[in-house]
Amino acid sequence: MRPLPKKRSRFVKRKCISTMVFAALVGTYLDIVFTSIGLYAFPIRPLPEIFNVNIAFTLAGLPIMTAIFLYFIEKCRGFGKGLFILFSGLLMAVVEKLAESFGIFSTAAIGAIFIRSLARFFFYLP
Repeated sequence: MRPLPKKRSRFVKRKCISTMVFAALVGTYLDIVFTSIGLYAFPIRPLPEIFNVNIAFTLAGLPIMTAIFLYFIEKCRGFGKGLFILFSGLLMAVVEKLAESFGIFSTAAIGAIFIRSLARFFFYLP
């Protein structure tokens, strides 16, 4: 008699959904912080008069990409997990450059922003 295949529990599904919601919340918050200090901007975004971030990406793109990442990382074993994480990071760097070339995303000069942020922090400048 063969053992029954393992069935996924509801806990795994709940954990995935909670991780997707957490990724959306953290991503939205970090986008708001980084756009407010001028680190990057979203020239093309839905509802630009209300949001200064791309709300469609943070509420739809991040949870979907998080679910895909969790699915593949669960399938990997051992050394494959590290390679998948490395590959994902390299892929996101390429996607960021493509988004910049299409005008969806723009970054600022990091050095100037870093110095301005330090000046604001130490000297309480507006």
